[in-house]
Amino acid sequence: MYTIKTTNKSIKTDKLIKKYYDREKIENYCKQCENYNKIWSCPPYGFNTEKYVREFENIHIIGTQIIFDKTTIEEVNTKEKIKKFSIETILKERKKIFDKLIILESKFPGSKAINAGNCSICKKCTRINNKKCINENLIRYSLESLGFDVGKITSEVLGIDLKWSSDTLPEYLTMASGFLTNYNIDYI
Repeated sequence: MYTIKTTNKSIKTDKLIKKYYDREKIENYCKQCENYNKIWSCPPYGFNTEKYVREFENIHIIGTQIIFDKTTIEEVNTKEKIKKFSIETILKERKKIFDKLIILESKFPGSKAINAGNCSICKKCTRINNKKCINENLIRYSLESLGFDVGKITSEVLGIDLKWSSDTLPEYLTMASGFLTNYNIDYI
């Protein structure tokens, strides 16, 4: 099936903002997504995303590679199978990371997890009906939704180039999550 490889790197949020923040450019990409303005963890936001990140001194970037074995790549061999398998695998592994980051928040009060991708807690987000989030305490934003260039971050900070599915399952898929904190911690 697959193995998981995790790469972590701590970076000052000021440096992250200077090198990788481009809210306007990234939000234009977000506007092309079917979730834009439909999920509370996706733009547009009613707050300043740069200010949100600047409340923290450090961010631990976590790159999770889902590395597929040769047999899986050969067996998951149609666009439908690739899409279904990729989504199921990412959701499963993303939940594991999210759960660990939420536990880490309790160990470091005031810190915030950065989700890999959009929120998937509810089956249907209340934002579609212009209603307040029913799980507000669990909303965590992604780097891209906050305006960061995840491709550059994973490449330049973690040394991981993003791979994409096309006619075949790629060698690996990558998720980028993080942990915003004012604590000096050496591990994630």
